[in-house]
Amino acid sequence: MKAVLLVFCIFIATTLAYHNLEHHNSTDILDKIQERDGQVYVLMFYSPGHKGGTHNSKTVEDEKELINRVLKKHPSFHYAKINAADPNYKDLIDTCGIVTTELHESPSVLIIEGGTGVWIHGPQTVNKIEEFAEDFLKRSRTSH
Repeated sequence: MKAVLLVFCIFIATTLAYHNLEHHNSTDILDKIQERDGQVYVLMFYSPGHKGGTHNSKTVEDEKELINRVLKKHPSFHYAKINAADPNYKDLIDTCGIVTTELHESPSVLIIEGGTGVWIHGPQTVNKIEEFAEDFLKRSRTSH
């Protein structure tokens, strides 16, 4: 009985988790987000913190909110976090129109499906992505 319960819990945990998009450069991500594959992608662009840190506090706070309020509610979404200072992602940043100087204050988030999306930056980023999430999910169900 315990084994059945354990298997059930593992199944539930995996079905309720969003997908981490594996990537190493711009091409890895651009190939995915430009496909018309019926998938929704959420990309968080951030700038490393000052003095050699990996994130600023706003990035950490926004990512936690994004995970809890959007990604956990939409387990089919694919998520990636991109360090805008990494030169391997320059083409992606240019293609998406991300303004890297804004990332020192807070991250920008792109939600995209079938090559069409929106990016949000500022104090209402997570609220706006949360609003768009349902529309992108509906669109993804009818696009393929």
